[in-house]
Amino acid sequence: SRGGSFWSVWATVAFLKGYLRIATGSDFWPEDCEDVHVLSDLYLVEKALYELRYELNNRPDWVEIPLHGLIEILKTEGARQW
Repeated sequence: SRGGSFWSVWATVAFLKGYLRIATGSDFWPEDCEDVHVLSDLYLVEKALYELRYELNNRPDWVEIPLHGLIEILKTEGARQW
C-alpha cells in the first residue's frame, strides 16, 4: 500500500540521518561518499539474500517478495553507476 511504502521510506530516512550524524567522522566510517554508497549497497544486498534464503527454506510461496526487493536494489545500484 502507499501508506506502508511512505512509512518505510520515512523510517529509513530518519534512521539513516541519525546514524550518519553520529557515524560521520568516526574511525569506522568511510571518508569517501562513494565508499559509503558501496557499503550501504553491500548491506542491503546481504539482507535481501538472507531474506531470500529464509523464504526459500521456510515459505517458498513467498520467495517473490525478497526476490523483487533484490531486483530493485540491483536496479538502483546499476542506475547509480551510470
